[in-house]
Amino acid sequence: MRAWLILTRPWVCLSTGAIVFASHLSFGGSTQSAAGFLAVLGAILVAAAGATTNDLFDLEIDRIGHPNRPLASGVLSRRSATIFAAASYAAALALFLLVGPAIFAAGLLWSLVLILYSSLKLRAALAANVITGALVGFLAIVGSLINETPVLSQPSLLALAVLGGIAVIAREVLDDIADLGGDSNRRRTLPMLIGASSTTLIAAVLLYFASGLLVLVTANADVLAMRLVGPVSAAPAFLAASALLLRRTSAVRLSATLLKVAIMSGAFGLLALSIPKVGVG
Repeated sequence: MRAWLILTRPWVCLSTGAIVFASHLSFGGSTQSAAGFLAVLGAILVAAAGATTNDLFDLEIDRIGHPNRPLASGVLSRRSATIFAAASYAAALALFLLVGPAIFAAGLLWSLVLILYSSLKLRAALAANVITGALVGFLAIVGSLINETPVLSQPSLLALAVLGGIAVIAREVLDDIADLGGDSNRRRTLPMLIGASSTTLIAAVLLYFASGLLVLVTANADVLAMRLVGPVSAAPAFLAASALLLRRTSAVRLSATLLKVAIMSGAFGLLALSIPKVGVG
């Protein structure tokens, strides 16, 4: 069981579910909506399938860079992981189909893009990083599809989606720096093309930009609690950028951890704010 949890990256699955549910509520959904529940469950399944797909494509690289991963260590077989990923994608699409044609089409595209992302990581890692950021931004506005609401009805959420995507791109770049040893001669990542030092500087600039703009975007919110979400989420991202300026390997790992905190705090912060806004009755 522990191996499956490690493989599917629970923090990614939970953050994905929280973002989708918060988006659902922000675009007029109800906490008691069956469509919202099905969409969140489907999103969690897609996230788990995507994490598994990623490890399947990265198996040879992980045997060098991350030998303790479930597939690389042999704890889980490639066959069992493939079956799990396929079953999760299928179950998610079935749930999305129950919600409606728009979210089904979006879920199908999402699944295909995750598979494309995993394959691109071996040949065009930077493009894969951008795809990851775009997917996170998409999750923040997917509520408009669940509830058939115009996406421009929530401009602040659209802005947060863009900024969240930037933070995720920076996190992916940091992972590429940490994986330099295992990626050698196998992947074309940004650190391999321009060096770890230059890549670190770019990541720091992206994070300073995203954290600063996040505070500005939420500063004029009508609800006081919303004005607090920006700084709470931006603080760990700002610290992550500052740590990168130390130019040390340990600082890269610290920054990656801080970014996870920033992303999760933003996701669950939006969720916590959305629930009282729509009520539970």
